[in-house]
Amino acid sequence: MSKLFLEKLNLIVEPTQEVITLILNNIQSLLQESAITIRGLKRFVKEHQQHSEEGIRLNPKGTNKKSIFMFYLLFIIGQWNGQIKNMHDLYTVLKGKFASDTININDELSNKLHEEMLAVESNSDLITEGAKIIEGWDFE
Repeated sequence: MSKLFLEKLNLIVEPTQEVITLILNNIQSLLQESAITIRGLKRFVKEHQQHSEEGIRLNPKGTNKKSIFMFYLLFIIGQWNGQIKNMHDLYTVLKGKFASDTININDELSNKLHEEMLAVESNSDLITEGAKIIEGWDFE
């Protein structure tokens, strides 16, 4: 935030629409950031347990970026056939896939991940398999 202040906001006497938009965009960016944790993954799996038992069907028109990303994590874990055994393994795979320690889950990325999952006919089975693997992980 100090860089934002030094570069954009330090000479502002009265708020303008440009400043308000800049601040709101930064707040939105901060709110979209979250860490991937074993606790969060297990909570997500538990919240969707009923659906995984019935067979998860991705909504082709789904727009919830966080849910799409979380389903994508389960999808990846399922794709790796048990080779992702813990959070460290998952972080390694994600870092390789996204070539970064930080993943900005914006509309473009969310749409890309969603389309990638929908393009795989067995996406439901892979997500369900990923969920089962997560359930077996111990808290680190």
